[in-house]
Amino acid sequence: MTPHLDTSPWPADLPFPEHAAVYDLVYNPRETKLVRDARTAGLPATTGLGMLVEQAALGFKIWTGREADREGMRNAVR
Repeated sequence: MTPHLDTSPWPADLPFPEHAAVYDLVYNPRETKLVRDARTAGLPATTGLGMLVEQAALGFKIWTGREADREGMRNAVR
């Protein structure tokens, strides 16, 4: 997304479906225009930050054989 912070894959003239939920896999920027617009429309929306942490935790487990501190990872990226 960077440097295109004010763009969204969702067309500006198309309303979101009434009971939709939005999951944008992008994690940088922290909140994308798509997520902002969905939340403004009253929809639940989240970014790819959770996916990034889970991928890192799984990679850590594969490489070290130890469980990762997921909460510590989340705090580190916040």
